[in-house]
Amino acid sequence: MDPLIVAEKIAITDRNNIVTARDISKELGDQGKRVGGRFAKGKK
Repeated sequence: MDPLIVAEKIAITDRNNIVTARDISKELGDQGKRVGGRFAKGKK
């Protein structure tokens, strides 16, 4: 997940709203494939 996309989403969201990983995955347009930790680097 690109940190700039995350930072932008948080910056433009009203402070009374919560930004979820699902909200950010909608911006990425990959149906959540890059959100999660199942195949994270460093996992043994």
